[in-house]
Amino acid sequence: MERTLIRDTISKIGETVTLKGWVNTKRDHSKIVFIDLRDRTGVIQIVGTGEMLSALKPEDVVSLEGLVKARPEKMINPDLATGTVEIEALNLTVLSHSAELPIDMSKETLEVELPTLLDYRSLSFRHPKIQAIFKIQAVVIDAFRRALIEKDFLEFQAPSIINAVPEGGSEVFKVKYFDHEAYLSQSPQLYKSLLTTAFERVFSVNHIFRAEPSATTRHLTEVVSLDAEFNFIESVDEVLDMEESVVRYIF
Repeated sequence: MERTLIRDTISKIGETVTLKGWVNTKRDHSKIVFIDLRDRTGVIQIVGTGEMLSALKPEDVVSLEGLVKARPEKMINPDLATGTVEIEALNLTVLSHSAELPIDMSKETLEVELPTLLDYRSLSFRHPKIQAIFKIQAVVIDAFRRALIEKDFLEFQAPSIINAVPEGGSEVFKVKYFDHEAYLSQSPQLYKSLLTTAFERVFSVNHIFRAEPSATTRHLTEVVSLDAEFNFIESVDEVLDMEESVVRYIF
């Protein structure tokens, strides 16, 4: 049976579906077990027998076949996008068993030191607050692109390895490029200026590098830079209006 994403279950009441994802939480009442199953689109409650579900642990990866049922009105969970439905488990296949978790994933915030967070990065990536960082970044970059494309800007990719420093004001990383000395780019400025002579309006989304201590409140040694440049400007107000319109589009 073709996989159904969790977000699509609310339109499939009365149908049998196959869900695949991670066990988020488990509530064991002996004969009846409730689990919250998670995939990339959301979380849904699964109801099944203790015989079928009691051995499951948080972060087990499963494939589950079940019947989509409407929840009784008093049992609707308004805090869950799928809170109007639940799944009656019919068949279960465990695709991967999780080991003992080094991080308590059930808490609203991961209360661990940074080294632990990074050592178990594949696990901490699954926490909602960590995922939110990546989702927000993706939305901002996508909106930046859309806003400028709608204004007839052309996107380009600037090189990260360059043979000369395009602008001063920051330290750069030196790298050995075969028999030559090169640098990691700290700005796409040179390429923006060159390309505007042909395309008038250009922008880029690039990684840039600055060889300065990153343990500060000012900046990191590597960041994603959102850059744009355009020609035939009559006044600074045009630049300010363009910036404001892009920021408004993003947020």
